[in-house]
Amino acid sequence: MEEKKDVDLSFYKVRSYSSCLIKGFKLFADNLWTILKSTWTSILLFALCVAVCSFLYRPLARLVFTFADPSSLPYFPQMLFGILLVFLFVVATLASAFFGGQLTVLVRNYVQTGHLQYTGKGRLVKAAMEPSGKLLAFDFIFLIKVAVLSGVFHYFVGFAWWSWFWDVLLILAVFIPYTAFVVSHILDPKACKFSLTSIKDLYKSWGAWSAVFFVSGLFCALCAVFFSMPSFVLLFARSESFFMELGGDLTDLPAAFNVMQLLIVFLSSALSLFLFTTMYFSLLFMYGSLEKKKEEIALYEQEQQRLMQA
Repeated sequence: MEEKKDVDLSFYKVRSYSSCLIKGFKLFADNLWTILKSTWTSILLFALCVAVCSFLYRPLARLVFTFADPSSLPYFPQMLFGILLVFLFVVATLASAFFGGQLTVLVRNYVQTGHLQYTGKGRLVKAAMEPSGKLLAFDFIFLIKVAVLSGVFHYFVGFAWWSWFWDVLLILAVFIPYTAFVVSHILDPKACKFSLTSIKDLYKSWGAWSAVFFVSGLFCALCAVFFSMPSFVLLFARSESFFMELGGDLTDLPAAFNVMQLLIVFLSSALSLFLFTTMYFSLLFMYGSLEKKKEEIALYEQEQQRLMQA
């Protein structure tokens, strides 16, 4: 009973936006090794797929800019080239979803015990399958929803210069409540049900979710760009070498450049994905704050009704 009290005080507590952000970043900083030990397989797989895709930049650029037959490329035959790109994209998507599933397992343990706990690789992989599948399904549903709403609007209005405002408003009006619903459902599937009441509550807390989401997301995006700057420089050098080759200069980059490109893109992708944990944890504490606030409002209303009846 005492353990439940400690958990309630540490997680289910009304917090300000800045407090949710600070708690999320602090939880990430205090448990770096536990998070890395639990998610390193999905991080490495995602980073490897991105690194290999960057290595395919040159044959892909040659295909796009020269309209060459992919079967004539020295790297891959036509069918294998397309299959490999699709395969890498699918594996990277699955790896990122599994990364989210592994984080969800850690978060659920944190809500119950008050601290992040490594449960073993076998048990963690088995427990992460369910939230990973839900994350993939939620992403697919969101893409279909946005595509349908945006497609219907542009079908009747067209693609005027001001029409992109609709796309921005659509993302703000749909994405933030949808993200809140996904986080709530992933953390507590039994308590979060899809209904008109839950949708109304999500839009009531739109400001809180959007504040935490955009601040933490902006931080993660800026860090991802910073980590990716060396990769951008190498890809720029790769593209310049390709265009010089089209101009008749057959001087190619040294073989060590390919190894350096693979390593740098691999590291930048791994760090970028790993750092997005801070946004997930910040949204986690916002969920706990809103749940505690709803509980206090419900208790206050019950007390008011009791006093009126007395």
